[in-house]
Amino acid sequence: MVLEVAPGSRWKRTVSVGVVCAPNGEATPETLLRNAYRALYTADRDGRNGGRLAV
Repeated sequence: MVLEVAPGSRWKRTVSVGVVCAPNGEATPETLLRNAYRALYTADRDGRNGGRLAV
């Protein structure tokens, strides 16, 4: 993504996203956060500007 912050001044940004699902609500908050962090770290490690899903 390129943002034009002022005429002639642009910043390039990337986004990495980690998403986690809790089937049937069986996961604790700690487990959800840990899995979301792992998904985010994997997306970032694999080249950034992407997303990963942890189920």
